[in-house]
Amino acid sequence: MIVAGVMSGTSADGINVALVRIAGPSRGPYGHDLTVKLLGHAEYRYPRNVRHFILSAMNATRIPVADLARLNFLLPELYAEAVLATEKRLARKAKLVGCHGQTLYHQGEAAPFLGRKLAVTWQSGDGAVLATRLGVPVVSDFRPADMAAGGKGAPLVPLFDFFLYRDPRRGRIAQNLGGIANLTAIPADASPGEVLAFDTGPGNMVIDAVTERLFHRPFDRDGRIAAGAECSIGSSPTYCENPSSDVRRQRRLDGRSSGRILSGACLAVADGRGRATLLPRPRP
Repeated sequence: MIVAGVMSGTSADGINVALVRIAGPSRGPYGHDLTVKLLGHAEYRYPRNVRHFILSAMNATRIPVADLARLNFLLPELYAEAVLATEKRLARKAKLVGCHGQTLYHQGEAAPFLGRKLAVTWQSGDGAVLATRLGVPVVSDFRPADMAAGGKGAPLVPLFDFFLYRDPRRGRIAQNLGGIANLTAIPADASPGEVLAFDTGPGNMVIDAVTERLFHRPFDRDGRIAAGAECSIGSSPTYCENPSSDVRRQRRLDGRSSGRILSGACLAVADGRGRATLLPRPRP
């Protein structure tokens, strides 16, 4: 079966589509006879006005509900166009689509609300619209499904990491440096219940925000700007002391706290370029 994976991350820079072929019987305790082959992938940048609206929505204290509803229907149109373009480029047709949607807000820890304590998440991009445009089944709402089952809703990749990297003799850690950085720890000969995964702190959201503010570029390509700066770890700002960056608490930092607000703090430092790159590295 050929499956299309559609991703638009917390950095909100665009849409990534990967076509993979999944084959083989699901035998053994963890289905390790399955094979996954990457057929190809492509990236499509959000239109400038769409990206601006998404980032504004992440940080908004007030925004018209009508505009949020419109975004929820606009994004699957863009996702469908990206999938169709990728299928045409690779001359392959997907029979199933997995689409995470665009995270606008994520709060992995329960907080009081109207007499209850709730952990919540919100992704925009309606799965029904995407399924109708593509004519194939679409699996979506990954984060809410995880939280409904008692998870934190992030990160989303541990099960895939488990199937891809599990080894009977060697423990492994997979580190993902996305908009929010996260890791998956897989002990040797692990069962799914032994896998540990959590967010490790802000990732390239901070770097992108500082690069945009200081250099008017959407991101620091190949880290060239940061490579030209000098960092003094001994005098690094105390933001890394923030308990939210402590991996032991396994907390999720939403886009608002880790992206735009922290970028303002970085700008106050003499050498914002190097410090922004240093910031996402939490203390152990």
